[in-house]
Amino acid sequence: MDHDQQDLIIALEDPIDINAAAMMLHGTHRRDRQRVLILGGAGYLGNILTRNLLEAGHEVTVLDQFLYGSGSLDNLISYARLKIQAGDVRDREILRKVMKDCDQVVNLAAIVGDEACRINPRATWEINVESVRSLVRLSRELGGKRIIQASTCSTYGKNDGEALDEDTPLAPLSLYAESKVESERLLLEETYGGMEPSCCILRFSTLFGFSRRPRFDLVVNTLTAHAWKRGKLTIFGGEQWRPLLHVGDAARAVRKVVEAPAERVRGKIYNTGGEYLNLTIKQLGNIVRELIPETEVEVLRGAVDERDYRIDFSRIRDELGYQPEHSISNGIYELIHALDTDRTIDPDDSRYSNYKWLSKNAELLQRRLEMVP
Repeated sequence: MDHDQQDLIIALEDPIDINAAAMMLHGTHRRDRQRVLILGGAGYLGNILTRNLLEAGHEVTVLDQFLYGSGSLDNLISYARLKIQAGDVRDREILRKVMKDCDQVVNLAAIVGDEACRINPRATWEINVESVRSLVRLSRELGGKRIIQASTCSTYGKNDGEALDEDTPLAPLSLYAESKVESERLLLEETYGGMEPSCCILRFSTLFGFSRRPRFDLVVNTLTAHAWKRGKLTIFGGEQWRPLLHVGDAARAVRKVVEAPAERVRGKIYNTGGEYLNLTIKQLGNIVRELIPETEVEVLRGAVDERDYRIDFSRIRDELGYQPEHSISNGIYELIHALDTDRTIDPDDSRYSNYKWLSKNAELLQRRLEMVP
């Protein structure tokens, strides 16, 4: 796929209605089929969500700038209900084009990660915040599309050990977290008081596990890769709490919201994860060492990451019946299997780190497009 071809679209026509059998199999009837636009649908989470929604019988359009390549969707292009549009979320005309025929928008498009966001702060703000403003206004203009916004539990910053719920004041410690706080504020302000469009915000735990767009710059994945390749882990501090979530479980959470009645999730914020996946960095290191024997673990007290937060997930459990299915060990085992069986994957390769890849390809963030006034 040519990354510079902004009007590329892959749209396969329904052949005979083979999808009817698939919808019956998955319990999705045609009248329940949603037309879902996924912004950032080729990313680490996006490609898994795309498959999840297609297998559930929904129609999916992906808009992605393909900063990290388009290969994650190669095994999905045979789906008749999938459209792929190459484009930048800062381009309002492309955004309008893909939004007009959808019912819901899942916004995963963002520069993700503290270090990655510092490479080009202006582009980070345009993509992570200003594009949300465009999204809301275009949605209203087009009749009010439901917006599901990906946010992060790192917006809580640091706490004193108490489990934090959705009403806890936010205390972002990085540009990435600040951009997510502002995008949440903007989205809720623009949809306040039942105004269309409706919105729902998912504050994700730190993701882990294997994806067709691999990432080895996430804490569980990084520790696993270091143990697998070097036989050694270095942990800074180690007492910091992190909420964690398998990338497949994150996709399941989004699908829960997509399929929920609009009135149930309108204006809601959900911490997304599970209590048993609140762990310290040191505990993570011990789990990796148990699964990859002979791994040496070194704990250093200097250069400690200030983020430290443990999260309460009772709202999403009680209101949507959502709980994660995958353990940390599940994710580590699948990473080990991927590294053992596909020797083309080198976890040190820059393409598997947002920061390393964007540092080498900074021009990908330079494009500045006129925003909706």
